[in-house]
Amino acid sequence: VHRYLPLGIPHDAREYVQQSVKSGQASTVDFKVKGYLEEFPFEKPGLGEFLITAKLQDVNYNYVPSYLLDPGQQAWPELQRLSGELVIDKNSLALRNVKGQIAAAEPITLDDAKAGIADLNNPQVLVSAKASGALNEMLNVVRGSAVSAMLEHVLDESHGTGRAQLALQLQLPIEHMDNCKVQGAVTVAGSNFTLMPEVPEVSQLHGTVHFSETGFSLNGLKAQALGGELRLEGGMQSLGRKVTLADSELDIKAHGTASAQGLQQAKSLEHVKPLTNYLQGQADYRVQIAMRRGQPEV
Repeated sequence: VHRYLPLGIPHDAREYVQQSVKSGQASTVDFKVKGYLEEFPFEKPGLGEFLITAKLQDVNYNYVPSYLLDPGQQAWPELQRLSGELVIDKNSLALRNVKGQIAAAEPITLDDAKAGIADLNNPQVLVSAKASGALNEMLNVVRGSAVSAMLEHVLDESHGTGRAQLALQLQLPIEHMDNCKVQGAVTVAGSNFTLMPEVPEVSQLHGTVHFSETGFSLNGLKAQALGGELRLEGGMQSLGRKVTLADSELDIKAHGTASAQGLQQAKSLEHVKPLTNYLQGQADYRVQIAMRRGQPEV
């Protein structure tokens, strides 16, 4: 594909297309060029036409190729086995009506995605995707990508079961990747989730977690834990543009009802199990989870 981009388009944009589109097949390729050559690729309206369209199959697209990453920086998950439509229109490039997978041990299905560069003279990649799959695989994708560092690795010890829905938007300036922006949401309905070993597992989790390059927030999360109902709120917000331990706050609040049996069965409370053996009945409780110098405070 990169060989069909005019040499007048900046090298950074052509190199990005060469490195990011790793493999795939194209069919039903239509090519149209019309106008005076000195105006090519006809960026201004009315000067002419430069249009390539193609149907794509089995494409592997690495939207943040390795040459854009800083040393030691984690990669972003690739989009694999894509099908859709490629459109190069004057100085823009787009992938439309894309379906496929997000790379993971158990593939996450892309239900609807699009990606592109609106102006190849000022290359900024925009990616929008909706996906569904196993919650734990989505957590693995976060842990194995640059998003983990953005969230200060707060999800590194988390795990879950059940399925989830993912909505994701990325804004990636090719020449200034440190200024990338992320907007996303993970919606769960009936999943089990453990944030960290020190915190009891929650089951029948319902609600949405919104996240960005500056943190995440919990919205309307309800669950079952310690033998009773539980509501969760809060999240992590950065005081600066990016999340770091020095300028961010993890503040998650939970309030619910615990039963004696639920406390006795909680694996994370083994150290107080001798005490719970003497309990009967139930009680309301409140929990606050914070992070100080990389260590959780409960």
